[in-house]
Amino acid sequence: MRDPVCGAEVEGGDRLVHRGQEYAFCCASCRWAFERDPDRFALVNSSWGEKVGS
Repeated sequence: MRDPVCGAEVEGGDRLVHRGQEYAFCCASCRWAFERDPDRFALVNSSWGEKVGS
């Protein structure tokens, strides 16, 4: 899975679900940036997340 903010490959790490999609973050700074404007990163990098559920 890739961090939607910086594009780094993330194994484990901090995760967050936004609009039914799970995102992983490499560090607290990237999670903070995502939480401030999630739609900006979710739309631009939508292929980096993994869908949660079916």
